[in-house]
Amino acid sequence: GILVAEIVPGMTTLAKIRYAIESTGCVLSGVISGRDDDAAEFNDATNLKLRMTFSFTVAVIIMSLMGLKTLGQMLPFSEEYLFFVLATPVQFWAGWQFYTLAWSGLKRFRSNMYTLITIGTSIAYLYSVISILSNHLWFSSNIVARSYFDTSTAIIGLVLLGKYLEDRAKGRASYAIKNLLELRPKTATVLRGQYESEVYIEDLIIGELVVVRPGDVVAVDGEVVEGSSSVDESMLTGESIPVLKTVGSNVIGATLNTTGSFTF
Repeated sequence: GILVAEIVPGMTTLAKIRYAIESTGCVLSGVISGRDDDAAEFNDATNLKLRMTFSFTVAVIIMSLMGLKTLGQMLPFSEEYLFFVLATPVQFWAGWQFYTLAWSGLKRFRSNMYTLITIGTSIAYLYSVISILSNHLWFSSNIVARSYFDTSTAIIGLVLLGKYLEDRAKGRASYAIKNLLELRPKTATVLRGQYESEVYIEDLIIGELVVVRPGDVVAVDGEVVEGSSSVDESMLTGESIPVLKTVGSNVIGATLNTTGSFTF
């Protein structure tokens, strides 16, 4: 199902709303109002980009150092401890949102994408920590366990990259929808009885007859019941040639009527 929420400006921010919605396992499909806290949205995107960049940087550093065979001779301690120090903030700072979202789903006995990410990266991280400790235990002195800090940090970085790209795409879609709504007229001419009245779009009733004259912008979506005309739908489809609309044709709000007149 679809849940539509009306937000009171100044009471909360888009970042908090997104977190509340995603914590239930749902998806925020878009925002169709321009009255959100743009500063909070910018800060949220900046924070996500920072965590993504940090995760990728750490992953590249660890992978590069793992291929350096002389690193162990250059350090007064095992290089695994260095990897541990680098990977820990990635796991519990950059990836902390995954833990909270996964836990929110588990509290409702539901699993989601974040559950899989949390389990996978946590196992890789904890196994690596245990492998460092086991290398110094007497019963495993002949066993050299390998760490997977590079794997956990790379996975977190890749998931954050995907979320960053997803948020950018949603932001552009929301911006396009907002611009589309701004093209819609504020009023419409309706036929009530034998008289035409100009009413606000919010006051339109489903089933009412709306009159469109040459040069008018179609107020809302509907179906033509009388007359015919060519409607410019280029702002939606990109097609510059007007589309002929006759009785039974569907018209779309915010498109431009050209020559004829019709009632829908």
